[in-house]
Amino acid sequence: MGYMDDVKDYVVNNKLRSIGVLWASVLGSSLAYQWSRPIPTQLKIIHSRVYAQALTLGSLAAVAFVEHYDHKNTTSEELARAHTRLADLERKFGFGEFGSQSSKDADAK
Repeated sequence: MGYMDDVKDYVVNNKLRSIGVLWASVLGSSLAYQWSRPIPTQLKIIHSRVYAQALTLGSLAAVAFVEHYDHKNTTSEELARAHTRLADLERKFGFGEFGSQSSKDADAK
């Protein structure tokens, strides 16, 4: 696996964190660029925020597209594996059907 594959896997597994990092880096870069322009400080901040927000909305749309494409192309074996993993986690943490805690745990409280 190469570096780009590692980055892709990280982004796929941490979508929202990746978008937050993208927003922060665009905001910082835009502020650095805006500071070299001869405009009032308030406009520098507003422009930087708007640019970062626009890029963040674009990346959210891209993530939504990728998520839709991923779900559309998921095989039944992958779904069965995910269901098995979820059932194992539910048993491990004491959750029953529909995400509620089991009745014996609720009675103990």
